[in-house]
Amino acid sequence: MKILDAIYNSKSDRKLISLREITTEKYMKKYRKKIFCATRNCHARLCFVAKSGNKNYLRTWRESKHAKECPFFFDKEEWRTGIRKSGTVIGIVSGDQIKKSLKEAYEMESISEEERWKQAEEKRQSLTNKSKKPKVNETSQQLTLTIVSDPTKMTAEAQSTKGRLYKRDVDSLKETDVGQTRTVTGRIHSVEVSNGNPAIRVIKNNILMNVHFADAFFAHAEQYYDMFTFVERLRKDMGSAIINATGEVGKSKKNDEFELIVFDRDGVLVEGMSLTSLVSYYSTEQLSF
Repeated sequence: MKILDAIYNSKSDRKLISLREITTEKYMKKYRKKIFCATRNCHARLCFVAKSGNKNYLRTWRESKHAKECPFFFDKEEWRTGIRKSGTVIGIVSGDQIKKSLKEAYEMESISEEERWKQAEEKRQSLTNKSKKPKVNETSQQLTLTIVSDPTKMTAEAQSTKGRLYKRDVDSLKETDVGQTRTVTGRIHSVEVSNGNPAIRVIKNNILMNVHFADAFFAHAEQYYDMFTFVERLRKDMGSAIINATGEVGKSKKNDEFELIVFDRDGVLVEGMSLTSLVSYYSTEQLSF
């Protein structure tokens, strides 16, 4: 439902104004932070959004709520936080987003090539059958969204954001992914567990990268160090094990390869299993003999 009018409320004036009366210049000089929902007993603050093609609109001010009796009332979803600076919004994704992304990435990697092509064709047909909307020539500038995983980059001044979590295969990573949080998929090439800093070497189409695990991954859970021996065991048992990991993409200073730093303990799946599930799998297997 579109909001077509608002109450302008200043120290010296209070009146009803329509959307058509507001321009970008008037909004910045006069109306900003002074327009509110026109519904009786609703005090939600509104803001003006300028769009090309005569598609300006009014929307609810961030964190402002309409009265439950107001026709514009809606429940706001709570997102985790990020910060805005120099035209860039830095956000983070939720644990549920990470789990969903990993699950989808594993399912896509584990299906046959024939099934993958079938799904791609079905998606293409679905998009083709949808009614095409006319393109709008956007003139407004967009903020750059950077999704981070490192807890040290999340500050108290953060602004609520929702970030989209993109998936990449090891061989499809690009320079634009550096500094971003991505779900990366490949096959386990080797596992390093001897130096106290576990790392997994991952390969896809002859392209290699390392997956490292930050201190935050092991915080208050030192038992996770020992779990990587089970990752190596699974690799040896299967010969080729799928790994999906969500973390922050970087570049190695040693060889200029891409690398991934995982901060969240739920941020890795091995053959569709979390590390704790993998340990349970082998524990159950031993008990069955």
